[in-house]
Amino acid sequence: MEAPERLKDQIDALADDLMEFGLTSYEARAYVALVARGYGDAELIAQSAGIPRTSSYKVLSSLVEKGLIIVTQGRPKIYKPNPIESVQGETVDRVQRVYGELSSIHGSISESGVPQLIYTLTGRNRVIEKIREFLDTADNSVVLSVPYMSEFRKLYQREFQGLVARSIDVTIITAPFQKVPEEATVLRREGIIAVDLITDGENALIAAPDLSAAGFTTNAFLADHLERFMVMTAEPEGSRK
Repeated sequence: MEAPERLKDQIDALADDLMEFGLTSYEARAYVALVARGYGDAELIAQSAGIPRTSSYKVLSSLVEKGLIIVTQGRPKIYKPNPIESVQGETVDRVQRVYGELSSIHGSISESGVPQLIYTLTGRNRVIEKIREFLDTADNSVVLSVPYMSEFRKLYQREFQGLVARSIDVTIITAPFQKVPEEATVLRREGIIAVDLITDGENALIAAPDLSAAGFTTNAFLADHLERFMVMTAEPEGSRK
């Protein structure tokens, strides 16, 4: 009785460990018992594992589906464990993949719960409305970099008027000789190839020149980084226009 009792203790201990990998109690006990025996039919495995015989077929079928064991097609069906090395390798690969994915998203949500992701928009109308939303909800500051101003002034005339009425600090970076709205601080830069918008130092948007697509974020770190780059690469005009 000594050896069977030791085996029972091993089955109990290993089954508890295997349950950490997502196996049920019956699945874990049946798997350990089958590994210990090397092969067997459902009745023998149930007896060795200490599980109900009526449950053994369902339990063993589940282990087959999970790739832990194989089964013959004869009568009675004989079950064998897949090679331990193979199962171990697949398990290690799965764990490494999961933790690799965890590492890739680590920090994508800041401590305050604000996503550090850039969201995308496609379609001119959607981009126009998103820019309008950014301008309408600005509380303190707006920094706009745009290669042209004529169409932009027409599209957002009401919004620019609202910025002035709310005493929002507006900085516009654009090419030389482009006319800008009054009460805006002007910086000039040649070769602007996109529309960049920062509001309140927290919200940022980058759009194609024709406003057909855009990316935006509400992450303050990314917004501040973009704003510093925009201002650093422009030349001050020296006065308000």
